[in-house]
This record gives sequence, structure tokens and C-alpha cells, in this order.
Amino acid sequence: MNLKGAHPSVSWSQFATSKWGDMPKTNAIVPLERIESRILLIRGHKVMLDSDLAELYGVTTKRLNEQVKRNRQRFPADFMFQLTSDEATNLRS
Repeated sequence: MNLKGAHPSVSWSQFATSKWGDMPKTNAIVPLERIESRILLIRGHKVMLDSDLAELYGVTTKRLNEQVKRNRQRFPADFMFQLTSDEATNLRS
């Protein structure tokens, strides 16, 4: 998978997803406000951080990233990108 702007010192937990792939189906209803509040605008794209997406699906961030890695063929090439060190720092401040 081509990770645009990848930075070798940034960990997997600092990935952002820009499109949706096949995720587990659930009967739980998540309030729209809870989803909308986690959408960020980064590099001109509306994205969700992997940690927020994992929480919405009720899995660990590690598990979400493992599944994305194992099933790369199910996701478009631009499904995710890695934040730069500066982007990650700006999100924390």
C-alpha cells in the first residue's frame, strides 16, 4: 500500500483513515454527533484517526491496524495515510 507522506519515525497508531472499507457489522447505534466530532480536516481531506475509528467499532487500535494490514487488497490505495511528526504534534496540542 502506498502511504503518502509516510514518516519512518511515526508509529502505526498515528494513521488517519480517509475512506471506509468493510468493517464488522453491528446493531449498536452510534450517535451522529459522536462520529462528526471525531472527523478532522487534514491535508484537505476529512479523516478519522485510527484510534477514534477503533473505539467506534469497539476494538483496539492495534487490532484495527492489524486487520487493515492483513486485508490491504480490500481497501483503496488512498484509504489511509500516515501523519507527519508535525501533524501528530499539532493534534496533541
